[in-house]
Amino acid sequence: MSYQSFQTLQPAFKALGHIGGGQFPCGQIHSGCTLVMVPLTGGYIKSVEGFDFQLDMEVKGGEDWFEVDNDMKTGRLKIDVMASDAEGRCLRFIVDGLTPIPENINALLAGDPNGKTNEWGFGADAIRIQTGHPEYKALEGMVFAGSQRFRKLESGMIAAEVHISRVIPGTGDQS
Repeated sequence: MSYQSFQTLQPAFKALGHIGGGQFPCGQIHSGCTLVMVPLTGGYIKSVEGFDFQLDMEVKGGEDWFEVDNDMKTGRLKIDVMASDAEGRCLRFIVDGLTPIPENINALLAGDPNGKTNEWGFGADAIRIQTGHPEYKALEGMVFAGSQRFRKLESGMIAAEVHISRVIPGTGDQS
């Protein structure tokens, strides 16, 4: 069987978003999930070697609208991040994600001093980019996928760390 018609991934960016502005619980919403807003207060988005667009951007701000399922085992992420390059050109990163919530993540996000960085392989994200700047306009026509984890930085600050790949459509005429 040929898999030519399946998409592949091209490594594109590494991102780090600081979770430093507290948590703002909004309560239970119509779906039955608990909604919490978590501000993103800084960080970076940088291209990996070999990707067509060489980004070196600073996260200026953002927010994670985090929906926690009733069983407290799964979180649904809806994230908006604004980042800019050294010339002040801005990009909007729009993220929809899904992550299990094991105990070690709860401890880390709750500020427990014993909380530790979790391993890769927990969360997956679908990412798109919006911008009006001609230098980056082609990014709007691309789809990205991310693998994320929560990380405790040396400073003690908590961050969301994401490895982002471009989704490359499959080729060929196989079914």
